[in-house]
Amino acid sequence: MKHAIASLAALASLFSQTMALKNNGVYAIVSARSGDVWGIQNSIGVKHRVELVHPEDKHTEHWRLVASGPDFFIQNVYTQGMLSCPEEHPCEVDTLGNNAQLFKVIQNEDGTSIFHPEGTPLVVAAGEDNELAAQPSDPSVDAVFLLRPVEHEYSTGSLDRFKYECRFGSSESSSLLN
Repeated sequence: MKHAIASLAALASLFSQTMALKNNGVYAIVSARSGDVWGIQNSIGVKHRVELVHPEDKHTEHWRLVASGPDFFIQNVYTQGMLSCPEEHPCEVDTLGNNAQLFKVIQNEDGTSIFHPEGTPLVVAAGEDNELAAQPSDPSVDAVFLLRPVEHEYSTGSLDRFKYECRFGSSESSSLLN
């Protein structure tokens, strides 16, 4: 009986973590240590390195969490590419979706989160030159993040309008799409 109660408590804990994160929710992922955010500096080609950047509320700094069971795919809103963090390589977004990877998002009691690439004991953390990479967990690495919800039209599915605004920079002109 004691094992059944412990199992139920563990399942309830996992369920509550998943419920706290909004499926298809759009977030800025902020370093709890530096205040910098996950972003893409150079968006050319199909693969983009992900690093901590100074927050400027650009579309390249917004991420959608897409639930798949208890884990999440992490999609960059600007490129529409999925995040992957292969061992011993920097994290990147592939706009072709070839390397999409699931992440376990562990939420701490203080409101921070830790991202574990599926099937590894590693964490997503800032490495050299602020590039994000899958690394062993250690207090010295910048691996604790805050998820700040971003309320924009594209968070509700209006991606065509969002893509137009990114390309042409005018929200007034985007009314042509409606």
